[in-house]
Amino acid sequence: MFRPDGVFICTDAEGRETHTDSYQCGHCGLHNVVRTKTRDTDIGGWCRVCTSNVCPRCMVSGRCDPFEKAIERVEARAMALRSYGLAG
Repeated sequence: MFRPDGVFICTDAEGRETHTDSYQCGHCGLHNVVRTKTRDTDIGGWCRVCTSNVCPRCMVSGRCDPFEKAIERVEARAMALRSYGLAG
């Protein structure tokens, strides 16, 4: 069973709030709305490798590349370039 892990709070021009369940994809970081009475397969899925909710696009790719690990790779590369004197 798919479980949302967040809430979108949208406020209209008149100040009325609408609360909608949501989740963040563990692979691409995209925030997704979880609508009631939607099949689990239409919402996305669950990655058994990194144990996180995954959006439909990342589910189709079949690869596990967690968002946090991608950020760590970019930061490590930037640090290495700075240490070589190649980044300003």
